[in-house]
Amino acid sequence: MNRTDFLERLRVIIEQENIQVLKNQTENIGKAISEKHTIDIAVLGEFKVGKSSFINNFLGMNILPTGVIPVTSVITSIRHQDQESATVYFFDGHKERIEIENVGLFVNESNNPDNNKQVEFVDVTLPQLGFLNGLHIVDTPGLGSFWKHNTETTRQWFGRVGVAIVAISTERPLSEDEINLIKDIKDETPEVIILLTKTDLFANKEVDEIESFIKKSLKRKLDSDFRIFKYSLKKNSESYKNHIIKNLLEPLTYDFDSKRENILNHKLKSLASHCIAFLNIARISSLHSDEERKKLKKVIFDKKINQNFVAHEMALVLSDELNGIRDRVFDVLESEKDAVIKKLKTKFEADYPVWKGNLYLRTRKFESWMTEELGKEFSYLADKNRIEFGNIVQAAGEHFEFFASSFRNSLKDKIKNILHTEMPVEELDIRFDALRKPDIRISWTFESHIDLLWFLFPMVIFGKMFGRYFEKNIGREVEINIYRLTSSITALISKSIRSIKDQTQLYITDELNTIENILTNTPSKSEYYEDMIEELRKLG
Repeated sequence: MNRTDFLERLRVIIEQENIQVLKNQTENIGKAISEKHTIDIAVLGEFKVGKSSFINNFLGMNILPTGVIPVTSVITSIRHQDQESATVYFFDGHKERIEIENVGLFVNESNNPDNNKQVEFVDVTLPQLGFLNGLHIVDTPGLGSFWKHNTETTRQWFGRVGVAIVAISTERPLSEDEINLIKDIKDETPEVIILLTKTDLFANKEVDEIESFIKKSLKRKLDSDFRIFKYSLKKNSESYKNHIIKNLLEPLTYDFDSKRENILNHKLKSLASHCIAFLNIARISSLHSDEERKKLKKVIFDKKINQNFVAHEMALVLSDELNGIRDRVFDVLESEKDAVIKKLKTKFEADYPVWKGNLYLRTRKFESWMTEELGKEFSYLADKNRIEFGNIVQAAGEHFEFFASSFRNSLKDKIKNILHTEMPVEELDIRFDALRKPDIRISWTFESHIDLLWFLFPMVIFGKMFGRYFEKNIGREVEINIYRLTSSITALISKSIRSIKDQTQLYITDELNTIENILTNTPSKSEYYEDMIEELRKLG
């Protein structure tokens, strides 16, 4: 049976047995199989570890946007072709050819916030990349940033990854999130490489110590050894590049078909092993009588493992996480108020003397000026404090993940103790929305409609007086819009936390439904499951 047929068989089994937690993995593998004659080498990692900078430096061209805030919002695939080109693929199926220098307009977070342009990915081809020969270098949005649609985009690409390069900065080597990322991707692909970036920040001996720490930590946590490649943009770049080409890329191209076959087989075996684990639970359950299975369900689905309990606990966790968010957001923004007012007043003093027109025209000009300038300042504040705001959501996510993990472990222990078999663990993949552009609204400058009587106030005489009045209003508008921005960010954070709660609850519900469905099978199906398990083992 070929790979496509094997995957289809798995898909049918997963569908008919209603193993909901494996459906997403199945779809991802289908996409990987459909990508013929290519191996995707995805550069993964948290934001600010230097993924895009590494790719730019490695390829010798500044194609990808870089910055101190999360800037990449779209997957970018870079490969060899005789002609230089860039093509944008959209979710609605159409594509658009663009100039290489315009790639940033579609993959940069500031130019394409929240991926409003609905870009699926950007495909870049370069003639100087002959050494890749069928390999695609894939830049991914950073994981773990406040722009969580980026994390969603990256994780959806996991199933298509042939080789994963996980970038880790020497500045903060191996966070818990990075360990989880490596654990997740290791299940999807047989080749996971660690790229240690920014090695120029430390002496060689210190870099060696960091490398040793990462190796030992991953061995202890994941019981696996990983190859580590070093890189620096500022020192020994060419040497590092040649080492990667010779020891990573060239071996892939020399034995391309065999390597790709290994990758796809790894993905299918991983899916099959998960499927077998669930089928084994069903097989063991089916050996029991109806009465025994009722008792099993009663023991497994006790008061702490049922949907009513989960719903109640989720509601309590949600209430706890939402408490005090507005005050935290307001405190952050309020601390910036005086600096914003001072900056806007300084700019106003420079801009106002060149304004022309009567009182009515200058009033409208002031209102549009305030909207534009305050919008810039508040957008900057949102970016500047994105980590602070993101930490609120991240903390909530960790709380829900802990609840899900505790629940999952409890369910797993119950099944092991009662049915004497292991339940496979499918990790919870939490996603939430990004912070959108602040909503800035400027009040009427005058409480009365005095500006309509502009003809009574010649600006030659009254211009400076009204200028002082406008300047005085700057503080009021900043204060009003800080409250508005507080409400906007609070609403977004609250929505994100509610979304996390719903995703966690759905994840738990899917696991409960899968196990409950398994426990309702009739005794006559035990041979059926044995045959199915044996079939998958032979196919794998």
